[in-house]
Amino acid sequence: MNPVKSRRLLVGLLVALSLALVGCELDRPPRADTSAEEASVLRVHDVSDLQVEGLEGKLNELLSREDLPLRGRVELLDDGRLAVNASRHLQDEIAGMIEQLRESVPADIVERPFRIEFWFLRLAPGESSGDLPAYLADELAPLVAQYEDYGLSIQDYLESHHSSASSMRSIYSGSGALVRFRRVVPTEQGILLNASTQSDSAAGRRSIIYEIDHVLQPGKSLVLGRAHDGGDAGKASYQLLVARAEWTDEAD
Repeated sequence: MNPVKSRRLLVGLLVALSLALVGCELDRPPRADTSAEEASVLRVHDVSDLQVEGLEGKLNELLSREDLPLRGRVELLDDGRLAVNASRHLQDEIAGMIEQLRESVPADIVERPFRIEFWFLRLAPGESSGDLPAYLADELAPLVAQYEDYGLSIQDYLESHHSSASSMRSIYSGSGALVRFRRVVPTEQGILLNASTQSDSAAGRRSIIYEIDHVLQPGKSLVLGRAHDGGDAGKASYQLLVARAEWTDEAD
């Protein structure tokens, strides 16, 4: 599916579901005694440049307020505009919300294809398994050196490819690891990554979850988290989450 159209469909669903939570009276005409301030008016906003999770978060915040008469209809049009039929008060709130989101969009977004690698590694007593890529083993060597007689092995791996800014997508590995993207934005300063991951514990305990909000520098690996993951003979084992971004339009 076209990613732009998919994004719009997602936004439409989020908006429709969020407003449905308000309850009844969304489809009812205004009562005869409704004041001019409460009467519905139609406004259209261009939201083609905004991210899905931003709209979702702001709408949820708006809908949780008790001081707003949340009656109205919202529809995302095919050209990326948001049509809002609601009271002037709610219209002003939505307009302000959209403006805040627009101001938060990085000014240096670039349109370049890239990939993000997610390595779920096990740091445990013993020798390294030797299956790590050389670049990753070299970058992690200083960390491993802090643990005497410990080595690294691969627990799981996922790789995601992107062509531009994207959001609200998930990838799963065959072993059960999950990466859920909330926002991925390529910029001149690096790749802004807002996501969460979940993976099985090697010790058979509860799943290990990481919440991520970082800028990845293409060509450099970054340890995003380290979690206790059981152990043997009185020595603890750990899971490491490592991410690495690469531009895919550069010559190898």
